[in-house]
Amino acid sequence: YPTETDYNFFLTPKDSDKTIFSKDFEEHKLNKQKYLK
Repeated sequence: YPTETDYNFFLTPKDSDKTIFSKDFEEHKLNKQKYLK
């Protein structure tokens, strides 16, 4: 089973091997603006 965490959202920027995790949808939207431009 997956490990329980507070992170519910994630994204991976194009051409990157990093995964950006977010605890809530608002943070996720900010990360989308920051990393997916």
